[in-house]
Amino acid sequence: MFERELTLSRLMRHYCKSLVADIDDADLAKQPFEGANHPAWILGHVTVTLDGVSKVLGRGATAPESWGTLFGRASTLTTDRSDYPTKDELLAALDAALSAASSAAGEATAEQVAGPHSIDMLKRGLPTKGDLIAMLLTTHFAQHLGQLSAWRRAMGGAPLF
Repeated sequence: MFERELTLSRLMRHYCKSLVADIDDADLAKQPFEGANHPAWILGHVTVTLDGVSKVLGRGATAPESWGTLFGRASTLTTDRSDYPTKDELLAALDAALSAASSAAGEATAEQVAGPHSIDMLKRGLPTKGDLIAMLLTTHFAQHLGQLSAWRRAMGGAPLF
């Protein structure tokens, strides 16, 4: 049902790993300017939102429950590196969440995704669970990878392409 979205999310995962491959773990919570989302938060946030796909489809999250507070939409960013998991932990969690989301979305039925979801702020533009799932697997993921790419450049990193 979500074949195209799953293909795109796998592409985003590959791009994500490329973006962070040469970033030292110690630098993951640095901000080039106040208010910028840093890599530690971006990786955790994308993980938590990919877990949202599994949750919408009645499955459990893969990330620790505490990550919702640390990386959710209402979370508060810090520049204290010790507030966040390691780069390896973040990337492993992202892989686990994407794998679980891919499995759940790949097995979803039309009936499961036809109804409304519970996220009020997104109901107007994305009225169904299917719409929400498609967005989380693609455009939401890509939006935050754009932030990660901009972070690299602001920190003096070379473009990937």
